[in-house]
Amino acid sequence: MQGLTHALDIARRAMIAQQTAMTVIGHNIANANSEGYTRQVAHLTAEVPSVWGTISFGNGVALESVMRKRDISLDNELRREMSSHGRWLTRSSKLKSLEQIMNEPSDTGLGAALDAFWASWAELSNSPDDMTRRATVREEGRILSHRFNTLDQRMQQMADGIDSEIRSGVDEFNLLLGELRAVNTSVREAELRGVSPNDLRDRQDLILDQMSELSGIAYGERENGSLFVRVGSTLVLDEAVFRPLEAVIHDLPDGSRQILIHRDRGEEVEIDEGFLGGLLEMRRESLPEYMAAIDALAVGVIDQINSLHSAGPSGVDFFHGTDASDMRLAREVDEDLHLINASTSGLPGDNDIALAMAQLGSQRFLAGGATSPEEYWNGMVGRLGVASREARFQEESLQISRDALDQQRMAKSGVSLDEEMTQILQVRQAYLAAVKLVEVTDQMMDSLMNM
Repeated sequence: MQGLTHALDIARRAMIAQQTAMTVIGHNIANANSEGYTRQVAHLTAEVPSVWGTISFGNGVALESVMRKRDISLDNELRREMSSHGRWLTRSSKLKSLEQIMNEPSDTGLGAALDAFWASWAELSNSPDDMTRRATVREEGRILSHRFNTLDQRMQQMADGIDSEIRSGVDEFNLLLGELRAVNTSVREAELRGVSPNDLRDRQDLILDQMSELSGIAYGERENGSLFVRVGSTLVLDEAVFRPLEAVIHDLPDGSRQILIHRDRGEEVEIDEGFLGGLLEMRRESLPEYMAAIDALAVGVIDQINSLHSAGPSGVDFFHGTDASDMRLAREVDEDLHLINASTSGLPGDNDIALAMAQLGSQRFLAGGATSPEEYWNGMVGRLGVASREARFQEESLQISRDALDQQRMAKSGVSLDEEMTQILQVRQAYLAAVKLVEVTDQMMDSLMNM
């Protein structure tokens, strides 16, 4: 039969349990502003009862576990949004930078330089022998070639900058990968000792968040608590696997450079999401597309102008160069205005070449005769504007979705100081009641001893 000593034992267990609960609450409060911290809850359960005859006597309370308030499916969904948002945020930022390089519409952009160049030939056609107007043609030609050169240089600088960002992003990813490997080891050791490694699991989750922003990842948990990570179809981390990524610059046969991501000097790793995915997309697809388009415009202008100009008496080209990077005014034209051909005959007042030059801006000789320089340039600028608006829209939409999911996770896993204060009051009352039980039981035992 249970007696007063049993009541004292129940009170003791109650005090220990409430002390533990208070410790968990204190830990929550201390980490209320800690990044990645998940609120913990002490789960108390009734001890297994004792049976005396046909009567079951309760044995008080026991601490069953200290659990994290975490929603795994919400974590997975949020990390997918993080990866998509990282990609579109990067794409939006880089396309905006590309728009600034294009600098259209403006008085200092390539479009304005083309218009001024055609206009200078139109002016020359009105007075083919005027040296001042020939000088204007030469100067506008020099400005036009400089605009092409500047566009190419700035876009190449942007490409080099993206390469540097990719290398930095890969280095950061590798640091996180190494840290996750170390945390995995600590989690396994804690699980083997039968300890619940809640704070270590918080660190795992925070690292996964940071990795998801850098790259789209797939991950899972082994029975011993350690995590494995895949990038695309490539396993980069597991219990016996640690394969850091490497950014490698390749020189292509056409003289351009390409950056690839490899796994520890092995197979190529495809990354299409996250910050790195956005950078790789810009570096491999978008930026080369616009650079090639500008080169095609420069080549078309050089060829068409030289074809017309070399038909004149001087027989020299107006421009030298192979594309936008090295386009320049021909040395002969730069040194002698008399070598600028206004007509095929060279006779005073004849202006057939100047007239043809003035009309080139609206002549469809680009893209196999499908478009004019004006249409070509405006179309390219327009496509860039549409792509930039789409990226900005996607980034803003995903930011809203990401914020909403983050708020849901905070509501589930974050520390609410108001809620913790409520828990303190409840635990305090339970603890005081257990103390009171000890006092009353002690008094009863004294009374019994004095009978």
